[in-house]
Amino acid sequence: MGLKVQSLKRLAQYDMDNSNYQFVMLAKLEDFDEVRLIVLDHLLAHKNKVKKVYNKHVQSSQLVIWYGRPY
Repeated sequence: MGLKVQSLKRLAQYDMDNSNYQFVMLAKLEDFDEVRLIVLDHLLAHKNKVKKVYNKHVQSSQLVIWYGRPY
C-alpha cells in the first residue's frame, strides 16, 4: 500500500491563475540570475587571490641555452 502526498508547492501552483504563476516564475528566474552573478564575483575574487599568492612564490627566470665551451 502506497501513500501519495503532493507537496505544498505543487498545491499552491495549482491554485494560482496563469498571470500570477508567470509572475512568480519570472521572479524566481531573476533571483537565480542574481545568485549566479554573486557566485561569479566570488569566483573572480578567489582567482585574483590565487594569482597573487602564485606570483609571490614563483620567480621568473630566463632560459639560457648552453652548448658547451664558448669559442
